[in-house]
Amino acid sequence: MLNIMPVVTVNGKTLRRDLAHVARGFDAVVIDTPPKMAIEARAAMLVADLVLFLVCLGVLDVWVFVDIVAVLEDARQLRPELLAAVVLNRATRTGLLQATKAAVAGLGVPVLEVALGNRVAFAVAFAVGQGVIDNAARSEAALEVRRMVRAVLALLEAKAVAA
Repeated sequence: MLNIMPVVTVNGKTLRRDLAHVARGFDAVVIDTPPKMAIEARAAMLVADLVLFLVCLGVLDVWVFVDIVAVLEDARQLRPELLAAVVLNRATRTGLLQATKAAVAGLGVPVLEVALGNRVAFAVAFAVGQGVIDNAARSEAALEVRRMVRAVLALLEAKAVAA
């Protein structure tokens, strides 16, 4: 069973120093940073095993993603083994899904086959301070999150085997 740590706040400037203390005894640590805060994003990338970007459908998120890919490339100068992948968020089965997927993949970061749909269950869970798996365990949204977790774990396992 995965030992998951509680939520804590760490400053991006001291993340590398603080993470070892904060993460002690845990199997997985999720670092969530805003995409437009390059200092925090780069600091997180320098200590991560995998960078997972959630990109919403449409040109606006792709434009923001272009900037963060530059930060990823900078981090890979120091950590060339750094894995990265994209999960499409608020995905619907439209031409916009395929166009966004193609635009993001064209930036050199693989797009996972799993996607998170534009589901009310996410908003409801967020509104009550829970994750969708806790709030609506049998919902399609929860199933999508579980699929995403399995895909992420598969990437990390493949990296471990290759090392």
